Amino acid sequence: MKKNYLYYSLSSAIPAALGFIIAIFLSRNITTVDYGYLGVFAMSLYVIEPLLFFFNLGLLEIKYVNLESNSYNKYRLKYINFGLRNFLVIFSFCLVASFIFSNYRFIFLAIPFIALTRFLIKIIWMELVQDKNAKQYLIAFLTMTIFIFLLTVIFVKYIDLSWEGRVLALFIPELMIVLFYYKNWRFNFNWYTKKEMLSVMKFGAPLFISLGAAWMLQEADKYIVLQFFSLSSLGVYTFAYLIGKIMKLINQPVLQILKPIYYNELKSSSLTKERHLRNVALFSVVVLCASSLLSYFLVFFQELIPDSYKEGIGITQIILFSFACFGIYQVSSIILEYYKLNVLKTKLLYIGAIINIFFSIILIDRFGILAPAYGTLIGFGVIAILSLFYGLRQLK
Repeated sequence: MKKNYLYYSLSSAIPAALGFIIAIFLSRNITTVDYGYLGVFAMSLYVIEPLLFFFNLGLLEIKYVNLESNSYNKYRLKYINFGLRNFLVIFSFCLVASFIFSNYRFIFLAIPFIALTRFLIKIIWMELVQDKNAKQYLIAFLTMTIFIFLLTVIFVKYIDLSWEGRVLALFIPELMIVLFYYKNWRFNFNWYTKKEMLSVMKFGAPLFISLGAAWMLQEADKYIVLQFFSLSSLGVYTFAYLIGKIMKLINQPVLQILKPIYYNELKSSSLTKERHLRNVALFSVVVLCASSLLSYFLVFFQELIPDSYKEGIGITQIILFSFACFGIYQVSSIILEYYKLNVLKTKLLYIGAIINIFFSIILIDRFGILAPAYGTLIGFGVIAILSLFYGLRQLK
């Protein structure tokens, strides 16, 4: 357990440090407008990526826990084929859109392929986590992260590809990981049975409906900045958000340890309310303290940040606490996911999303570009509390 936690911590701490360096590197090498294009890319990818698997990664994870190896492998093949078919549909739409919205052509052409690699990589990460193979996860994840870091520097600084270089730097290492892990995979036309397809639709439909809410919670702040301010302001916000998202990586070690434990204890009905409350309380203290420390130490790096981006420091400090709250939500969400309470999760996300949008807009006159960050913090805080309440209701 301790060794696994160390491996997961390293697989979060090192990418978090590299992510911080890259965020500042990009601010010193591309304009705020070009950074804004990265914000548009992030907003678009967030919508397209889950459409490939129709929000069924959670169902695949449940199958991995409950099925024998041969049965799971057959099911996984059907899952992958389902995603590949969806990729062809999505690519066709994006290809048409690239000619209609020519200013964003590169984004429309790149997104389906990056979504495909991430669809396949998420299967790899899920299986490694469920197998508690933390060492292999660390090696694979760090290899990918280091290559992303190096290629970003090469493409942006030395080949002068600007924001497009960053997108390519994300895609190539992810593709390398996919090719390595799937090198022995053989494609065949093995599709879901009617019963399996109904199960996929039943599991994924509520989460598909929740896509709008999830997008409003995590990406609508960027859209609000773009609409109420400018593409350049979106660049500043995206820079700040990229640093703030480091908190998501800090959340991961605990979540990766807890998830297989929770699944096994929920399967045997041994997880109690008291234990879950202790876990959430401890996790909350850790992530909120981490957010506070990161927020404090951020001011010591101000000199490295160009003047055109310094407005983003305040945004980053708020986003750090937002993703701390999101991590608290994710802990209780494990319980809701195991019991397939996706309709409930959708309702919670929409409540948080509506609150987020309301405060993001209503606070603009008072806080300016900080308002969407405050809206995100309030929205994540609400769903963290609600998920804890409903998670406890499922336990003895």
